[in-house]
Amino acid sequence: MTQPYDPYSANEGENSGYAGYSENPQAFDTSNRTIDAVESFTQGSKALFSNFLPWVLSFLVYFAALMALVVVFIIPVLMSSSTTTDAYGYDNSTEVSPGGIIAMVVAYIVMFAVSFVWNLNMYRNGVRQVRGENVTFGDFFKLSGLGAPLGVYLLASILTFIGMVLFIIPGLVVAFFLLFAMSMIFVRPQDGVMGALRSSFEIVKANPGATFLIALFTILLQGVGSLIVIGVIVAVPMTMCIFAHAALKASGEPIPYRS
Repeated sequence: MTQPYDPYSANEGENSGYAGYSENPQAFDTSNRTIDAVESFTQGSKALFSNFLPWVLSFLVYFAALMALVVVFIIPVLMSSSTTTDAYGYDNSTEVSPGGIIAMVVAYIVMFAVSFVWNLNMYRNGVRQVRGENVTFGDFFKLSGLGAPLGVYLLASILTFIGMVLFIIPGLVVAFFLLFAMSMIFVRPQDGVMGALRSSFEIVKANPGATFLIALFTILLQGVGSLIVIGVIVAVPMTMCIFAHAALKASGEPIPYRS
């Protein structure tokens, strides 16, 4: 059961005011706010399964939309393409009409846009559900409030890519320290893009062991889930809720305890 709590009360030992916020609204302090990997596993999972249906329905609709784009736009273009042969009868090249190229480009742009919206809302709804808010099917396809999260996603991806180019290990280090950046932009949106990246770095620096366990568990979870197609429906949302719980715990925000 979820125990009631007052989101406007301060944690024990802190001054009055909203928990997790200091007198400076831009400050983020992780002192004495350790995260527990096991607690994030268990409480994140319980938060997910307390309202799992919208996550499943959104995944099915998202997957169906991608498949529809492939069937309607991409497959017909590929099937209608013509193949030329050389003088010896060997296939030389495959030609696609200009209209077909445009159709494929538009289809891929729409697919990327739908994927960004759905994935960013997965992070947002992970935070909301762990907080105890009511998440509905429509919440997975909202466009509002996704500007800064998109910025965090793109910047973190660029930094990780640059690190991977530099002999891989730097990229892994960057990815490790930015593990909670996407959750933090929804936990503390007032901090902005750079604030989310900085907060994630501070959380990981203060909790390297717990962060490593969370990263390892979620990688294994998604790896196993990808082996069983239906497992992805559970693995990805559970990862979002685990990250959200750890980010909320580190921010000092009170979280409903689910027994």
